[in-house]
Amino acid sequence: MGLISLFFIAVFSLLYVSKSLSNKPEFVDKAVTKIAENIDMLSFVGLIYGIAATILTPVGIHGSVDLLIRLVANILIVLLTLPYGLAHIVNRYPDKINARIAAELTSFTGVITRNEKPLGYAGAVFALLLFAVLFR
Repeated sequence: MGLISLFFIAVFSLLYVSKSLSNKPEFVDKAVTKIAENIDMLSFVGLIYGIAATILTPVGIHGSVDLLIRLVANILIVLLTLPYGLAHIVNRYPDKINARIAAELTSFTGVITRNEKPLGYAGAVFALLLFAVLFR
């Protein structure tokens, strides 16, 4: 479960941090292009995985520092995938979602997109911490 968390937090942190970089290296540009091609599926699966991992992490992890890093990383996965995942859900099922609920969800994801730079850097820091916890 930790490697999947590392994958999702690294992918979405790269996506958010790359928006704030003016001169991107070529490999970052290629990676972001590949992520953008598959953003709908990545965000939807990442959102579902992040919610499930956030619920299951306290059950399976016994170390306090390990638990804290993994729990915050999983919550960041949910926050980073939320704007793309909810847009995918709202666009896919527009007739099954109430218009007011869709508007509230859109305004809530607006908070995340306005703060995408700090969230991206926090995700990058926790990706490094998660890497250190997993491979110590």
